[in-house]
Amino acid sequence: MGGRGGSSGFNFSRYNSEVEKIRNSRSENLRVFDSNGNLVHSEGGTKGHTGYEKVDYSGKITVHNHPNGYYPFASKTDFETFEKSGAKEMVIVSPKYTMRLRKDPDYKNVGREGIISALRWNRGNEQLNRARQDLKQRKISQDQYISRVFEIHKKAAKRTGYILSYEKYTHKRK
Repeated sequence: MGGRGGSSGFNFSRYNSEVEKIRNSRSENLRVFDSNGNLVHSEGGTKGHTGYEKVDYSGKITVHNHPNGYYPFASKTDFETFEKSGAKEMVIVSPKYTMRLRKDPDYKNVGREGIISALRWNRGNEQLNRARQDLKQRKISQDQYISRVFEIHKKAAKRTGYILSYEKYTHKRK
């Protein structure tokens, strides 16, 4: 799991169990884990929001879901909350995807520009609008649209000193 280190005693069992509980939920849920993978905060929200602004994220791993019917990538609020929070990592799960965002430890620029600003200045918003239009006009599939948006977000994140990764979720049978 990106950025959490090797065999440092991270509680993968608890972490994975909680992630699976919220992945397919119909409402947005938040889980906050300490650096050892212990659950330190849990809450449920509405179909499109959880009250995540009120939690101390410093050095913690935050996981929330985007319910079915919502796109799996980070919203403007997600990016801004993560950038201000001091969290070690933000993970967003959906029925089909897992997205991770964390600070790049090798980033040397002292002043971190926000991801939303990078999208604006790097023609990212224009690219996002073009992808949206291509989807609407059925020039691309929904999966292609999601991949394009992730790639645009990934470039903006890299430009601002963050590492964004995503993967298609495949359920692992026991």
